[in-house]
Formats: sequence, C-alpha cells, structure tokens
Amino acid sequence: MDERIKQVRKADLVNWLIAQGYELIREGHNYRLPGHGGMIVQGNHWRQFSTGAGGNTLDFLVRILRYKFKDAVTALDIAMGTEDKDSSNRAVEKQQCFTAPPAAENQRRVIAYLTQTRALSVDLVVECIRIGLLYQDTRGNCVFRCIDVNGEIRGAVIVGTLTERKYRVKAEGSDVRYGWVLPPAAGQDPDMVTVVESPIDGLSLVQLRPGARKGYLLSLNGLHLEALEQLLKDRPGIRGVVLAMDADAAGREAVARAKVMLRNTRYGISAR
Repeated sequence: MDERIKQVRKADLVNWLIAQGYELIREGHNYRLPGHGGMIVQGNHWRQFSTGAGGNTLDFLVRILRYKFKDAVTALDIAMGTEDKDSSNRAVEKQQCFTAPPAAENQRRVIAYLTQTRALSVDLVVECIRIGLLYQDTRGNCVFRCIDVNGEIRGAVIVGTLTERKYRVKAEGSDVRYGWVLPPAAGQDPDMVTVVESPIDGLSLVQLRPGARKGYLLSLNGLHLEALEQLLKDRPGIRGVVLAMDADAAGREAVARAKVMLRNTRYGISAR
C-alpha cells in the first residue's frame, strides 16, 4: 500500500485534470485552473494562492476535491493504468471527446446501492433512471448523465457501488461546464436553482426537502462554478440561486466565490 501511495502522489495532475474535463489555461510552463482561487498546476504539484495551500496530486484530490483518502488513491490508480502520462497532446485529445461508459443490461445494483446504502427513495431513483439522468454501467457503477439544454449528453459522473472500494470520478472527456441537472417536479414554474456538490447530495436534499423540486437542482460535480454559469446562461427564466454546498472549508469557499461571481447581477442569492 505504501508503494501504491507513493506512485499516485507522482501522477501527472495536469493530464489527470484534462482527462476529467477540467479546462486549464497555459501560463508559461504552468497551467492555471480557473475558479479555484488562483490555482497553478505543474506536473504533479499545485498551489492555491488564495489560501497558500499546495501539494501533490493525491493531496489535490483529498484537500481540494474532498475525496476520501482511499477513494482518491483508487481514482488515481485507475487513471494511471489507462492514461499516457508522458503525452500532453493525447490528454488534450481526450478532453475533446466524451466517452460514455457502456450501459449494463439492468439497473439492479444501482437501485440497491442508492436505496439501501444511501437510503434514497425508490421512486426518486427510478425517476432519474426513467428520464435518462442515471444508469448502471457494465462494472456496476452509478453513471449520472450531464445533459445540456438541448438534450445532448456532455459528460457524466461515475460513482462506485462497492462499499469496500468506492470512488467518484468524471467520465473521460466530460465538459465541466455542464453539471448534473434534476428538473423541477411536474407542474412547477421554475424560477430558481438549488446548487449542490454531487448528484447524490442533490437527491438526498430533495428527499429531505421536497420543496427543492420547485426549481432546478444543479450538481456542480465537485466545485465547478462554470456549471452554474452555464445553467444560468441556458435558462434565462431563473431568478433565484440557493447555494447548498457542504459546510466544510471547501464548500464555504465555493459559496463565497459564487456570491462574488453573482454580485451585481439580477439573481437573488441565498445559502443553506
């Protein structure tokens, strides 16, 4: 295990971010990651100027993306087994081509995981499957489709269902500008959006507070505020934004950044 951890710490963070659908801006020998507090990335190192924090690739997944330690190791293990870490050009090609995981013949494991392990209602899970927002891939994972306003699939979030080896990653080539969007309940006239960090966070919130279905529910699939910008652009009828990120340091920082982003706009903003 110690050797495995040493290896994933050395994983190329630039290539991993590009493969996950993040948009990086080249600045000399470095890359800037927009929307993350002035973060600069090079090789397997990163530094966030807004906080002074920094570290290696494994640290990034744990401290910035809030992966559990074992999940981060697993996610990087999987990536290092499939990507060419020495080819930036090949990584850029991956970013431009979204690849949806192949679907399984049934949804049994996904339904069991979400309803039994995560305690979500069967009706809610089945609705997501029925309207095309969720399916089971051939490895038994949950795949949450990210669909744009025109109905085109722009990415996906893959969530493991095995409790002993859980992980959450973005499907290869996913466009971070498009989050996972749960539409309002039937008969509603949506003029608001509730913003969460992950699809399962959103479904849990809906179950606890059914009133959230009066509007759209948007998962940023991490803390990608680009997804909120895109949704507001695509749905001009929205007037209010509810920020329901986690109450940890990363979540609080994201709320603060969102408020700055929406300052002096027409949107009413509230935070939970």
